[in-house]
Amino acid sequence: MGHLCEQELVELVFGEGNFLRRWLSRRHLGKCAQCREHYQGLCQEQESQRELAEQLREYGDCCQEAEKTMTMPRPPGAEKMGEGEEG
Repeated sequence: MGHLCEQELVELVFGEGNFLRRWLSRRHLGKCAQCREHYQGLCQEQESQRELAEQLREYGDCCQEAEKTMTMPRPPGAEKMGEGEEG
């Protein structure tokens, strides 16, 4: 078996592909430092993306909570602006 292709490595990172293919790929990683390093880099990248996605979700939740408590100040005289107008 030659080096693992990008698709095989990505399938390992995400737990995709059939059992035999994953088993063969893991076996290859045990013997090939170059593929193992590439796989580890992909795993780190995927973990970084997962952490960033979680931070963005938390930020979005925080923004939504803040918006619930915010009120826009009314400009001076805004109460009088609507007087005399019929809707």
